Amino acid sequence: MLTAMKRKFLYILMRFFAIFVILSLLSFTETKAEHNTLTKTEKADGWILLFDGESSKGWRGCNTTEFPDDWLIEDGTLYCMGSGGDIIYDHKLLNFHLKIDWKISEGGNSGVFTDNISPN
Repeated sequence: MLTAMKRKFLYILMRFFAIFVILSLLSFTETKAEHNTLTKTEKADGWILLFDGESSKGWRGCNTTEFPDDWLIEDGTLYCMGSGGDIIYDHKLLNFHLKIDWKISEGGNSGVFTDNISPN
């Protein structure tokens, strides 16, 4: 038979465990965002997507107003087939943090440039 003190201790322990389980479940509600999406926290912090995973919206070729034909969008990925040329984001950004997944084939010659000025 449990004494009153043991029952109270078990009651507190069970409540603590229940709170722990609830907090653990809540911590999984906002995990890493899927590709080309933002979490609620990122949106609240003012993050914006530069690439929506579906279109070239916001992008254009360097020194042109058009998006180059050699650049393709497939499966949420933006990639170049052929010479392609440089592409630039069509909006000026200040004081930014860039978070990117980058993959380049062996022998590739490319990178991410910032603070570039295009005449167009």
